[in-house]
Amino acid sequence: MVTRILLSALAALVLCRHGAQSGMIYTLNLEDINVPNTSPLHEAASASFIHIHNGSLRGMENLKVFPNVGRDECAKNCVLNSMCKSFDFDTLNKRCYLFSVDATTNNYVRKNKRREYYQLIPRSGEIIVVKGVSIKKRGRISRFQDISIKQCIARCQQLPGCLMFEYKEEHRRCDLTNIIYTDHNLAPNFYGWDYYSMNDVKIENYFLKVLHGALKGSRFYSSLKDVPVEQCASKCMGESRCKSFEYNTAKKTCYLSVDDASQKKKLWVNYKQEFYQLEKERGVMNMIQGASIPGHDFFPRIKAANLELCLASCRHTPGCRSIEFKESKCDRTNVTHSGHPLKASLWGWNFVEINGAPEENEMASLK
Repeated sequence: MVTRILLSALAALVLCRHGAQSGMIYTLNLEDINVPNTSPLHEAASASFIHIHNGSLRGMENLKVFPNVGRDECAKNCVLNSMCKSFDFDTLNKRCYLFSVDATTNNYVRKNKRREYYQLIPRSGEIIVVKGVSIKKRGRISRFQDISIKQCIARCQQLPGCLMFEYKEEHRRCDLTNIIYTDHNLAPNFYGWDYYSMNDVKIENYFLKVLHGALKGSRFYSSLKDVPVEQCASKCMGESRCKSFEYNTAKKTCYLSVDDASQKKKLWVNYKQEFYQLEKERGVMNMIQGASIPGHDFFPRIKAANLELCLASCRHTPGCRSIEFKESKCDRTNVTHSGHPLKASLWGWNFVEINGAPEENEMASLK
């Protein structure tokens, strides 16, 4: 897979005392750098960045600016700031611009002959996204028209040899490729293509997982027998009508459904089943009725007359990322479904994850 290729390329680079460049990958040795414990790189041996030549994230608010520094020092400053996700380096004036955002969501890399753009590479298992860039003269092994980005991810995982893809959001076009991106340079483009690398992504990470749960009255339209849960997740994510699936761990059978637990239907406890619901896009809240994350009620329980007031309290509580609500009881938590599987609730709790939803549209996002 692409991660093993990437790690083998980086292994030699870690031996370097300072930063080192290999194709579009720039690596900084962290051996002598006191990385803050609030940083995801706290215990890492090195920090790796995707490098975009003649590219910039200009237009974003600077986290911090450092004049008269080299590229290695710029990368070091980014690593030392736990909020830094990317940086621009002005090659002419030797200025360093740190950003608390990157080009993975709503921001795009633009062409700029005076600057170089560097974006931190996430850990293995998280897809790599750089919007506004592509690989020139890439080898395409398959193209799909009129599909969503999640369907494109599923197609790549299902196709043997697919390591990455480029997606054109305007036309919902998906180009799959089997080239090794460590050997090719990315460049800003004017045609609306965005770059994605699978990075050993686990397809089931795109779902909210609920242990011991099944959906009451679920309308199943297909089933797969004697298959791993990853295959079920890939099948569901690749089909526009699939919103969730249930997996029988003993029989290794899954059932794909057009329903989920976000609105009218609710989970019930079933110790033979696991429930998987497709997560919403960033900016839309995730809700599962009849589930909770036990043991993570980080903040004191409060009373709230309705779900909207419970969410408002979470909004005004620093560190609150999700809630569990039942009648007038409101539990606020500092965790999300990522890395914390939910469990079907015997006591009627409902789980809501803010997921970056803007406050003014939070209730609308649940409808």
